[in-house]
Formats: sequence, C-alpha cells, structure tokens
Amino acid sequence: MAETQEITVCTGSKEGAYYPAVEHIRQHAEPELIVTALETKGSVDNLKGLEDQICQAAIIQADAYFLAQTQMIELSVERTAELYDEYVHLICNRQAGIDQINDLKENSQNNTLLIGTKGSGAALTWEAFVALDSDYGRIPTLPFGGERALTQLIEGQNSQCMLIISGLRSKMMREIDQHGDILKLVHVSNSNFKDKKDGRGDSIYRFQKIPSGTYEQLQRRFFGGIETIIVSAVLVTNRHWIDQNPLAYQQFAKAVLAARPYILEMMATF
Repeated sequence: MAETQEITVCTGSKEGAYYPAVEHIRQHAEPELIVTALETKGSVDNLKGLEDQICQAAIIQADAYFLAQTQMIELSVERTAELYDEYVHLICNRQAGIDQINDLKENSQNNTLLIGTKGSGAALTWEAFVALDSDYGRIPTLPFGGERALTQLIEGQNSQCMLIISGLRSKMMREIDQHGDILKLVHVSNSNFKDKKDGRGDSIYRFQKIPSGTYEQLQRRFFGGIETIIVSAVLVTNRHWIDQNPLAYQQFAKAVLAARPYILEMMATF
C-alpha cells in the first residue's frame, strides 16, 4: 500500500481568509493527500516560507509575486488556481476633497494615507503601487489598519484616506459604510497599470467597477460604479515539489478545484 503523501500550505492568520480556505481544500483532499494549513503573517511571510521550503504551496496576493521579483527573490512556482477576488477600497474623509487616487499625488504634502500594518494586504498592495508608479512614493503613509485607522480617518486631522483590500461588503467594509456621512469611497484607476505583467507573463491587476449601491452610504452622490483594481488571492505551488510528486499534485489540484465553490461561498459572508 502506497504511503499517503503530504503537502504544507502557507496561509495567514486563523482569523483571516487564507487559513480557512486551505481547511476547505484539506477536507476535499483527505484521505488520499494530507494537507496541512500553516498559520503565517500573510503573503510576505508566505513568500519567505516558499523560499525557505517550509511549505510546498502558499496563498498569496497576485501582486506579491511581482514584488518578490523586484526584490530579486527567485521563486519557481506554478499558479495552481485563483481562489477568489479582493477589491482595492480607497476610503477618504469627505472633507479632504479627494475623488480619485491620483488626487493624493497632486496634493501629497497635505494628504496622508493609512495603509495597514507592515505585511498586511493593504501595505503589500501599496508597496506594489509605488513600485509601478514612483509618484505614489511621495504620498505620506502611516502603518495603521482596522479600528485604529477608521478612528483616525473619521477624526480627519492627521489622515485623509485609508486603503483596504477585501471582498465586497466584507465585515470591515460594512462597518465603514455606517460612517458614510463622513467618509466616501473613491476611484482607484491608473492606466499605467493595465499592461503590467509579472515575470510569468500574468497580469498583475485586473480592473473592474464596484457596482453602484454596493455600499449604500459610502457611495452616496455617486452615479454608476466606482472604478477600482482587483487583487486576486492566488494559490501557487513549488515546481520542484510538483516534479517530484506528480500524482500528489494531481490530487492537490483536484481538491483545490472541488473546494473553490465552498471558498467563494465562504467569502460571500466573510
């Protein structure tokens, strides 16, 4: 009888979406394949885990792979699946007079952006934005996220906007929507990003509108959707492991595809 094979997947915190996503994959893989979800600090930590061979697969933001290349980190990975989409939400205090992301560049001395704590999805995406358009590097940022960032933004004196990467109508975004009398959602669009690809030839970002009425209060006075960027949550697998374990990888990929509808259902209520 063949020995049951194993794969370790770097995820994120147990409170985030990556860890429970791998739990869904695990349920569809066993008993043929043992899948272990390894709790980490997120995409940056996951890239390090792949590099150090602590894990054989990982969930990362699509722009994390691009950033790894800019930092000369060589990773031989295969994109196994796009699990779900997350949206770039740029929320600003209505008094700041900001309607789109490029307004932050034009008056950078008077605008501070809250990008989340180091290693967070928002901080990672902002780092990628700066790498793609150096003008964004002029905008002052603070490493605040969650409730602390929301409190700062509502107060409006020390910061004007905050960046959140999440699915539509996530728990945090529903909370922020309750403060739509003070805050608003603004456009995130940069034509220079549209043709940017990573080293594998994959587009770093996709572009889509947040539909009108998604956030009743934050989108008040807006006609039509809000232009923004999609950041995919991507499952990648070490190519060397795939070559050494072709049958196990087949089982893993099959489990990922079987779990994906359940992951999407989970994200709809996350």
